[in-house]
Amino acid sequence: HHPHGDLASLSLVVYDMITIPMGAFNLPANLFLVFMEWTTRIFWTLDMGMSSVTGCTLKDGSVQLEFRYIIWRYVKTWFALDVFIVASDWMEFAGAGGT
Repeated sequence: HHPHGDLASLSLVVYDMITIPMGAFNLPANLFLVFMEWTTRIFWTLDMGMSSVTGCTLKDGSVQLEFRYIIWRYVKTWFALDVFIVASDWMEFAGAGGT
């Protein structure tokens, strides 16, 4: 993991925790909200790709960089949740007529 990526992830999770519940109030669209919507959508989509190629540290302290191991570990851990969240975000975009 990269410190900048971790900081960006944390910031966007906090942003989502605040703004997603506010969606119940039908906030008027403005440039900032549209920008952040696209920023989070693209960030989390790219993060899925990064998660599938980022090595991991094993319990014994060694670093595993084998692609097949990384993919299998990702599929067993975060993949289903990531697909659900990212796909729902893109479906929301498609359902809104691409705006």
